[in-house]
Amino acid sequence: QLASQIAQIHTIYEVDKVKTEIALQSAKLYQTKGVAIVAIASVALCILILILIRRNSTLKERKNKKIYEQYILIKSYLDDIHAKRSDTTNSAKKYLIETEAFKKDITRDDLALTLGTNRQYLTESIREVTGKTYRDFLNGIRLEYAYNMLLTDVHASVEQVYNASGFASRSTFNRLFRLQYEMSPNEMREMARHREEEIHNSQL
Repeated sequence: QLASQIAQIHTIYEVDKVKTEIALQSAKLYQTKGVAIVAIASVALCILILILIRRNSTLKERKNKKIYEQYILIKSYLDDIHAKRSDTTNSAKKYLIETEAFKKDITRDDLALTLGTNRQYLTESIREVTGKTYRDFLNGIRLEYAYNMLLTDVHASVEQVYNASGFASRSTFNRLFRLQYEMSPNEMREMARHREEEIHNSQL
C-alpha cells in the first residue's frame, strides 16, 4: 500500500511538472506574440510616419516651387519697371545736359512733355532711381556743371559760375554746393587756382 501511495505521489508530481512546463511554454508563447505585435506595430508606425513625411515634403516642394515661380514673375515685372524708369531718368539727364536746358527754369511738365511721358511718371522714376525730388535732381546737374566750371575756368567769378549753372540765388548755390562737396565755391575756386599755379610752375 505504501508503494501505491508513492506511485500516486510520483504521478501527481509528474503531472504538475508537465502542467508547469505547459504553463511556462504558454507564457513564453504569449510573450513572444506580444513582442512580435509590438514590433509589427512599431514598423507600421514608422512606415506611416515616413509616408506622412514624404507626403508633406512633396507638398512643401510643390508649394515652394509655386512660391518661387511667383517670386520670379514678380521680380521680372519689377525689374522691367525699374529698367524703364532708369531709362526715363537717364534720358531726362541726357536731354538736360545736351541741350543745357538745366540752365533754364525747366518744369517737370515741360521735361515730361519733351520725353513723351507724364509729370507723375517722370517724378516717380527720378525718385526711384536717384532717391531725389525733381528739384534736387535738376540742382544736382547744375552743381556738377558748376563744379567743373570752377575747376576748369579759374578766371570766371563765382557769380558768373552760378548764373551760368542755372541758379537764380547765390545763397542757394552756396548752400547746396557746400552740402554736395563739403566746401564753399570760393574754397573750390582757390583750390583750382593753386592747382593751376602748381602745374604752371612745374612747366617752367
